[in-house]
Amino acid sequence: MTKSYKTGNRVGAHRITYAERFTWRTKLLVWVGAVVVLTVVGIFAIQSLGEDFSAPVPQGDVVEPITDPADAPEDTTVAVLNATGEEGGADAVIEAVSSNGWTSGLIAGAEEPVEHSTVFYTGEEFEAVALGIADQLGITSITEAENDLSGSPITVSVGPDIEELDTE
Repeated sequence: MTKSYKTGNRVGAHRITYAERFTWRTKLLVWVGAVVVLTVVGIFAIQSLGEDFSAPVPQGDVVEPITDPADAPEDTTVAVLNATGEEGGADAVIEAVSSNGWTSGLIAGAEEPVEHSTVFYTGEEFEAVALGIADQLGITSITEAENDLSGSPITVSVGPDIEELDTE
């Protein structure tokens, strides 16, 4: 007898059609795998070069704070503006500035309260002094003023965060 249909060996019109060898799913899986492998190889290749491909950070001049009034430019005065919104709110800062040896300039109330204390300076030659005064008082905000705010090259605008400042 010839081969039986029960063994699965059909011949003729009843042949079993074989499924397509590479379906679209298989092709997609191979493609994604190739992308992953090439990405990983590329990352390791770039790292093995050992070069830094990041943008260079511009190196500016580092300004050292001046905390001694004797090292400050001649005729340096420090004005204090009370921007706390309370009468006498900046008295502790005024005393701290004087006790550190700085010559006081204008001491007045600001027109409007501010959120946080700031040291303003007019001109690059006073930046180091502003940094030094800010360090002494514990103020973190330092800004170059475009206009003269108080008649002094350094102006300390004291905000309601005075409790956080180092005024002792």
